[in-house]
Amino acid sequence: MRSLMPSVLVLCVLPLGASAQAIIEAPVRAFTGTGTVTELTSNKVQIRVRTAPAMRVPRLTGQVHTPDEIQAVLRKSGLLPPVADFAIDDNTEMARGGRLSRNLSLLAVGDEVAIRYQVSFDGKVLAALRLTTDYITVRGIVQGTDADKIDMELSAGASGEGRTVHLSPHTVYGFTKTAAVGEEVNVVGWDFGDEIEAMRITVYNTDFQLQPPAPIAP
Repeated sequence: MRSLMPSVLVLCVLPLGASAQAIIEAPVRAFTGTGTVTELTSNKVQIRVRTAPAMRVPRLTGQVHTPDEIQAVLRKSGLLPPVADFAIDDNTEMARGGRLSRNLSLLAVGDEVAIRYQVSFDGKVLAALRLTTDYITVRGIVQGTDADKIDMELSAGASGEGRTVHLSPHTVYGFTKTAAVGEEVNVVGWDFGDEIEAMRITVYNTDFQLQPPAPIAP
């Protein structure tokens, strides 16, 4: 049974127009979305959202809620509007070209990115923790599984000895729909450095052949 994990507090620099300080209260596991960078300033990155967490939307009951209140509730569930503003600061990390740094000058308008973020307690501030432009394919052996992640030991030649692969409702599987311990898998997804956000997982010898079929004679 998965143990309950305590919340953490992260102090975030806010975009202009917001209050001077905001306390970010979020679970240890952050949300992840993808999209295109449409605006970039010293304290904000704006993204046209392509995918966002498909979380269960909480039901609003009782008093009548304003549109802003409704949006705040949706954001606390990890959902994003079509265009979202994320607060960034000196602690926001950037993964590009296989390297992880805090140099956001590597990011540019028009980049396709994945972003890991947390949501403020009131649902009004999205705080960017890490962005990546690296979309990779790796192969390895599954060492352990959980409801929303798998641990895998990478095949020879890949950087690093092991990775945690996060799963989401957007993860596409082969015919098997699962990845069991001991199976060799191919993972395509966004590289956050120590972790991968999986977009597709296939199992060798089950979902596809190791060797291509012989060509058909004319």
